[in-house]
Amino acid sequence: MSNFASLTHMRIRLALRNKMFFFFSIVMPFIFFFGYLGFFGKSVPAGAAYFLGPVLALNVMGSFWGLSATIVMFR
Repeated sequence: MSNFASLTHMRIRLALRNKMFFFFSIVMPFIFFFGYLGFFGKSVPAGAAYFLGPVLALNVMGSFWGLSATIVMFR
């Protein structure tokens, strides 16, 4: 477990050094989510709950699509 923790810590440090990665992986998804919610949800709490599921599902699927390339690189 300590190997996993040290690898995770190192990957986070390396990722945060790259400003473009930080913007496109952290900031931009939040912008899309709140823009999507503001446009379609009309600031209704039930609308937020309705639209949160698909946005989270797409983010998880996108992470898995990129995971295969990352695993091949670490091989």
